[in-house]
Amino acid sequence: MHENQQLDMGGIIFNNKRRSKTPREQKTSCNEVKKTARKHGWRVFENIAYHSDSFAAGSREGKPIFQTSYARDYVKYEFYGVAKEFLREVGFE
Repeated sequence: MHENQQLDMGGIIFNNKRRSKTPREQKTSCNEVKKTARKHGWRVFENIAYHSDSFAAGSREGKPIFQTSYARDYVKYEFYGVAKEFLREVGFE
């Protein structure tokens, strides 16, 4: 970032989290990020982009998650929730 720039923090979105059998390190890291966010008054988004192999497949296919082969509906809906919350937060919805 250039020294004369000022950025506004839109919030923190957790991504690539595991849905189940969450490793201890991931839990610890997320808790530390939330603690830091509270300290600085940063918003932590409620919606999470959980890990899915569909994201890698989408990159390989050159397609968004909504058009990726074999992407499960719940993965699409989760990502839709993240996108909708983000757009609302930054004023595009």
